Amino acid sequence: MPSAHEPCVTKVFVEPVSNKALANHLISRATVESPDACMIQCFIKIKCESYNIGPREKDGHVCELSDSDSHRDHMDWITKEGFSYVETLNPCRQAQCPLNGRCYSNFENNTHAYIDECKKNLHSCHSNAFCNNTNGSYSCICKTGFQGDGKETCHGKFNQSYSSNGNAFNISRSKNIDECIEGIHGCHNNASCTNTNGTYRCTCKPGFAGDGRNSCQVSPGWFSYYPAHSCKHIRDSGDHRGDGEYWIDPEKSGKPLKVHCDMTTDKGGWLLVTNIVTHDSSRDTQFSEETSYRGIDRDNASEDFSLTTNAMKKLKAHMPFTQMRFHCRKQRNRIFHVTTVANSTGEAVVQYFSGETNVLPKACGSFVRMADDNSSLAAICQQWGQENQLNYVGKWSWDLLTTAESKLYNHAAFVRGSYHWIASPRYKRWECDDFSSSVSIGDFWKVFVR
Repeated sequence: MPSAHEPCVTKVFVEPVSNKALANHLISRATVESPDACMIQCFIKIKCESYNIGPREKDGHVCELSDSDSHRDHMDWITKEGFSYVETLNPCRQAQCPLNGRCYSNFENNTHAYIDECKKNLHSCHSNAFCNNTNGSYSCICKTGFQGDGKETCHGKFNQSYSSNGNAFNISRSKNIDECIEGIHGCHNNASCTNTNGTYRCTCKPGFAGDGRNSCQVSPGWFSYYPAHSCKHIRDSGDHRGDGEYWIDPEKSGKPLKVHCDMTTDKGGWLLVTNIVTHDSSRDTQFSEETSYRGIDRDNASEDFSLTTNAMKKLKAHMPFTQMRFHCRKQRNRIFHVTTVANSTGEAVVQYFSGETNVLPKACGSFVRMADDNSSLAAICQQWGQENQLNYVGKWSWDLLTTAESKLYNHAAFVRGSYHWIASPRYKRWECDDFSSSVSIGDFWKVFVR
């Protein structure tokens, strides 16, 4: 019979299930060297009943331990691209472990074995601790010159004080030792250690947020295995690296997209849905008209692209954006740059360009001009558009285009014969706050949503 102080513990792990993961039952997350190391972590954690193991990244695999499984909480068993899901069985339910034996997974017929965790490197001792094998278990003892519990901590024996600020943790000591080189710091696995005079600093690595010592949680959008819902989600998380490429999964399908996010303009959080840039002055620029919103994926899509109206509609169904931003610039110093306002007038513009309505939205009062806008077009919104064969009706777009797939780049805003927003390879018209003018290398038309 097992002793009163040593419970009978067993875990048998079933075959991994690819592209699956269990959500909402996380008890710990760490970066490990191999999938086997994640299995060991699950074995050590008594409450662990399953784990998710991520794809190989620069620093290793993400290992997520859960206190439930796909049978008990099937609704939380989700598709997650690149991950594998493993859960446990319990062969010891019908048998008692003899003496102080510990029942390990993958032993058939409920047999039991004493294993030297220290020799087989199955322990979780700190790098500055010795592993001491015992009957059916092991203990961790900090090495000479270190103190702690032997597992989570083994710090050098110096007088020290702690202070936390943002994503860093400072430790002050009475003796100047390079704790980083000596390996006697208390930084988190996902943090970098920086030695300073008489102290050291723990700073979470890029893509992680926390105090650098006790926590460094992965930030949404930095990695494919932990995508955000939108660029705005990344901005609101408080941890981003400025304008650039991030990972989002609007459908939460486990199939993330690498997209471009503008994190600086008007407080950031903007997703690029149209990117057209002229590469010469011949008017022969071409771009891809993406009929699926997945065309914004920078790993697979053309460099120059624009979503069609139907693609915008599908994107909005999965990622309900409420604002749009139109930005074109010509090298001849013509800049049209406006953002729709966050009210019903601005929402009408979003609904029109997302294919949710065919009603031309009013122009004046629906947008604000950005600081760099110097256009004549934005200054005379009361003269925009054409409706019922009448010009200068004060509305976005043109009623001949209400059902067109090219709304974003063909007459999105214009004053007939004077100032236009048009990017049309078919008609070789590339107009930004002008009409039938020449183009230069680097002229662009971009649309963002938030």
